[in-house]
Amino acid sequence: MGTLQPLFSSTGQNGFQRPSSSGPGLCEAQEAYRPLIRGGHLHTVLAYAVAQWQRRVPARRRRVVLADGDQLVLHEQCPAAWRPGGPVALLLHGLAGCHQSSYMVRVARKLVRRGVRVYRMDLRGAGAGALLARGGYSCVCLPDVHAALVQVAHWCAESPIHLVGFSLGGNLALKCAASPPAASVPLRSVVSVCPPVDTERSSRCLARGLGRLYDRHFVRCLYRRLLWRRRRRPDVLMGKLERMPRSLREFDARWTAPVWGFRTVEDYYQAADTRGDLQRAVVPTLVLAAQDDPLVPPEGFLETTPSPHVVLKLVPGGGHLGFLARGSRDPDRWWMDWRILEWIAAAADSPEPCSAGAHWPSGNAARNGHAD
Repeated sequence: MGTLQPLFSSTGQNGFQRPSSSGPGLCEAQEAYRPLIRGGHLHTVLAYAVAQWQRRVPARRRRVVLADGDQLVLHEQCPAAWRPGGPVALLLHGLAGCHQSSYMVRVARKLVRRGVRVYRMDLRGAGAGALLARGGYSCVCLPDVHAALVQVAHWCAESPIHLVGFSLGGNLALKCAASPPAASVPLRSVVSVCPPVDTERSSRCLARGLGRLYDRHFVRCLYRRLLWRRRRRPDVLMGKLERMPRSLREFDARWTAPVWGFRTVEDYYQAADTRGDLQRAVVPTLVLAAQDDPLVPPEGFLETTPSPHVVLKLVPGGGHLGFLARGSRDPDRWWMDWRILEWIAAAADSPEPCSAGAHWPSGNAARNGHAD
């Protein structure tokens, strides 16, 4: 393993090349990825099992009030040496996750150690905000993310903000890259890890073979959490649920779609799809995905031409939110974590943040449709 390097390096040894002055502030990873093990299912399960040993870290809870009265909770970790104008990151968890999800804790710890002020967000109805909202989150809750970014920009005036999303949170991050918040939010860059860009395909993937195991896990977590919330807050929205759904698609048909105002689950999946957002992104964006991801079929990436502002790293192995590496120069085996840190470090060199209505200069961005 390599030695620990500062996140912001004046020598450019971050693993990403410095942005070109003629391009949109994007760069290409120098660190090739070699999966620790073969097989997307095995990689996903192993990474999940190993990551459960991650130590929880203390954080300050900050609330964000939404337009409809529901509230979100952000968990703030601020380095002792951080000063106004320093870098800030907002992290978004995946389906059935929260601020305590192992990947959120792990990446936040590494960012804080390198001087980044971090906010781990509990999406609506999740984690510490479970009883602060009648509703819940979905793949289309972009206004909630915008509200959080606006509040973070208020708390950290003049600081560049980096948005990092995982799985479902990765889809939200892509939507934000294509539709940034208000101009008052200095959104400098976006990272999206394992986003289910083709939502319909991901749904079909969960309905067959070993995918059914993940399907049952998600349904059980989501339904039991909803019942727990309803017992403690009677006005929690239950959609059309009368019993535990048999699949995630049924959960989305009977809860997510009606609660979020969609007539059918197909309408919801069409709105949740982010292939168009991948094409329309106007904020420098890194997408990390694996061809053997058991939840996110690679065709959604391979059949889409990303925006010039997007660097797509579609590696052959890694599973879903796994990416354990074999023989790396990184300080540990979590390849995904170090690519996120390197991207944020490289984005710090970009001259201007991107806001609504603003576009980065055109040019030849370094984009990879396949592995190194």
